[in-house]
Amino acid sequence: MADEMFLPPAADARIVSTPDVRGGRPCVEGTRITVSNIISALREEGITPVALCTHFVRRLTPAQIEAAIAYAETHPDEMAREAAEERAAKAALQARIERNKRQFGVFPTRAAIPESIRAREMAMTPEGWVPLLPEEERSAKG
Repeated sequence: MADEMFLPPAADARIVSTPDVRGGRPCVEGTRITVSNIISALREEGITPVALCTHFVRRLTPAQIEAAIAYAETHPDEMAREAAEERAAKAALQARIERNKRQFGVFPTRAAIPESIRAREMAMTPEGWVPLLPEEERSAKG
């Protein structure tokens, strides 16, 4: 366990940084939920600590949330660096989405596809509408 750092603010909750889990970012022990995920949910999304216990797929205890808050308060430079990295990653992803929209056009949602096309099991690709199944398989299904 030489590669791990621990901050035990509560008896049943620890924050762990492990190099091969979430890029070494501090997480609630036994989960892949990062401290920055928790802080973001509290500050940016306005979720209350009580609601946060059931916000993630993996439920958290109040002690685990307190541990994350304590970690963030005692490591403000690390949290600021992670927030900047996340903003940069979101901006890069948004730029990629916009570039793809310009290159391929906006792909319609399933609801916007006419029933006649959905019935033939076709899909929109950069080349246009194409069948998902060969003609003989489509005929056998219909």
